[in-house]
Amino acid sequence: MPVKQKSGFEHALLRFTNWVQCTKKCDIVYAALCTTRSNTPPRPLIGIAYMAIGEYETFHKGGQHIPLPNGYVRISSAYKGAITNEPHTPVGMWSVALDVGGHDEFKDRYWQSLLEQTRVNNPTMLTQAYQQLAHVFLKRSPVSSPYFLKSALLNLCAVLLDDIALKANPDSLDSFELARNFIIEHYADAQLTQSHIAKAAFVSGRHLTRLFQQLASCTPMQYLRDIRLQQAKNLLETTLMTMSEITESIGLKDSLHFSRLFRQNYGMAPSVYRQQFL
Repeated sequence: MPVKQKSGFEHALLRFTNWVQCTKKCDIVYAALCTTRSNTPPRPLIGIAYMAIGEYETFHKGGQHIPLPNGYVRISSAYKGAITNEPHTPVGMWSVALDVGGHDEFKDRYWQSLLEQTRVNNPTMLTQAYQQLAHVFLKRSPVSSPYFLKSALLNLCAVLLDDIALKANPDSLDSFELARNFIIEHYADAQLTQSHIAKAAFVSGRHLTRLFQQLASCTPMQYLRDIRLQQAKNLLETTLMTMSEITESIGLKDSLHFSRLFRQNYGMAPSVYRQQFL
């Protein structure tokens, strides 16, 4: 069977993700929802932007004029003010930009001319990933920021890679989407089982496991656990709910079990994580 050729966007995103994983210094200079005309600062940047509201009818990069339609995400470079955006109507573009001026890896022609974009398949998941990254960026501190920001950025990249995988498997997409949406809507139900999820997706439990392993690199119940823990992180960051209240709200029955899962996934206790945002 021939190997499927990666798209330009997927190739760029994989290279970028591998660099983020390996680098010791990840200089995020911007992570927010952009709603006005923006000009690139006079320094080398790599950015990932998602057009959530409206569109950029004219997007200038060097001598090129490339539209950015609604529902598309792009990864691109900006070298010394090479990019300007001129929206003619109100827009909302989620964007993260990294200063790569001190990294030799980004000085070759590939990165300097980079501009790849693709349509987003699951805007809800992508928006949530941007919101998490923007929140961590806003609440950053000199000591903890590099670690939390890198984790949030890698999560954004993972969501995008997952989105690409979904588009590469159109026959499995409907069942997977049904199952994933069901998990997102019912994660707070402590009685939720794989059988419930499979029934909602109109597939067998075994086939559901194969779908998740193929498209999300995990089992359905691992995906449910991750959704619950992600929601717990959001609650720890934005509320003063007790550990027992958070445990119950995410569909778990035991606070000690919740604390153990959180520590296994994030390397620290929930209470320690919360201290970063107080």
